[in-house]
Amino acid sequence: MTQLYSEQAQSLIDFFQQQNGWEYRYRHLMKLAAKLEKIAPENLSDDKKIDGCETNVWMQFDCSNTFNFTANCEARIMSGILYLLQAALNQQTLQYVSEFNLSIYLNQLGLANHFSESRTNGLKSIEAQIKKHAIR
Repeated sequence: MTQLYSEQAQSLIDFFQQQNGWEYRYRHLMKLAAKLEKIAPENLSDDKKIDGCETNVWMQFDCSNTFNFTANCEARIMSGILYLLQAALNQQTLQYVSEFNLSIYLNQLGLANHFSESRTNGLKSIEAQIKKHAIR
């Protein structure tokens, strides 16, 4: 299955594919964590918390015209992954987001095979919440 990406997401895929080894990808993922568009601290609440994640993750969705989300996370690696998701999904149509395949995206980034089972389960919970809001 071929998946088309935003210019920003494709640029990230190209960059990650050029990295020699997991350590370089991991290091860059940690740097990307600082770019995550975050939820304002006063808007953090339990109803925005994502169940099923090993670390605390909060997501706030805006699907009024296009799909957009902000997020907070206590772990830098997951914050970096959330940034990668923002790059791929923010400003996209709801149909695009509902058809988006996270596994393919992570595979193309060269990250899919390097996550623990618990992190993979957390990503599945995040993907489920994203799809739920896109389909509403």
